[in-house]
Formats: sequence, structure tokens, C-alpha cells
Amino acid sequence: RRLLALRRAAGMPPALRDFAERFKGEVLLSPATMAFVPPAPVVWLLQTVLVPLMPREQLPAWLDSATDDALIWVDEAVRRANQADPLRYQARMRYATGSALLDWLEGIQAGLADIDFPFLVFHDPDDVIIPFAGTQNVMATTATPSERKRLIVAPGLRHDVLTNGLDLVATESTSFMNALVSGQL
Repeated sequence: RRLLALRRAAGMPPALRDFAERFKGEVLLSPATMAFVPPAPVVWLLQTVLVPLMPREQLPAWLDSATDDALIWVDEAVRRANQADPLRYQARMRYATGSALLDWLEGIQAGLADIDFPFLVFHDPDDVIIPFAGTQNVMATTATPSERKRLIVAPGLRHDVLTNGLDLVATESTSFMNALVSGQL
């Protein structure tokens, strides 16, 4: 959405204007446009009581499945490498972060109809970190003409579509970008 604003902003610096004018499209991997949100009373409790009282405390495990590596990566060797990575964030999400993400997602939903540029989306319909319904909503809601947006349904690639399906992502992205640059899309 920021790029869309940049493309339309008057008086932007020349380097940004040049980038915005050359922008052809975007490739999205399991885009976070929707979340598995707990029931409204839980969200209210989170945002009204817990965040102000203890913003740095971690969400309980039942509210944060994103720390389960088996839900993200197919290959056990990749999971082990991730677990050994010293830069990996080892804890669960904090209350304040969860609340901010819910607000952020509302903003994304509100801006979907303004998206009018070409895009390609990859998503596993069984992704348990980011709901596939969000991707379906992106495909249905954006102003981009249907012939200029593509969805690659990638079953079995879990949440990290790039790592789990590098060949598919590379092949389809190259094809999509070539079609954009050549004017076929």
C-alpha cells in the first residue's frame, strides 16, 4: 500500500519517482492479509486489559502457532537449521505485538480495493499461520483486472512457500515478470 501511495504522491524525490514509474508488479508469498483471530471477547481482553498491563508478556501458546516450525517448513533439516540460528527469535509473540498486528490487518483490509497493479500470489490452502481465505479475498477485492493477477495454489508447501517450493516460485515468478515486462499482461 505504501508503494501505491508513492506512485501517486506529488513532489516525491526523483529516485523514488523513477522507481515508482518503473514498478511493474509484485509477487506475494502467503500474504498476511487476514489472521486466525480469537473470538471478540478474547480480542477485547487482549487489547483493553492485557496490552496496557503487560505489553511485553508473551501470548499463550494456544494463541501463537507461528512458533511451531513443523507448521512452517516441510524439510526437517530446514527446521533444525532454523532452530540453531542464533538470530532466530525464540519466544512467542508479545501481547502488544499481537494487538498491533490486528490493527495493521484492519488497515490492509481497508486498502485492498485501492490496489490496481499486477501481482502474483503463492499460497498453500492449508497454511495454518496465515489463512488462505485472506488470499482469496485479495484476489476478489483488489481493483487489478483479473488478467493481471494470478494465484498459484501451492498445496503441501505450508507457510514458507519460498523455502518449501523454491523451484515453483522461481519458475512462476520469472514467467509472470517476463510477461509483465514484455507487455503481455
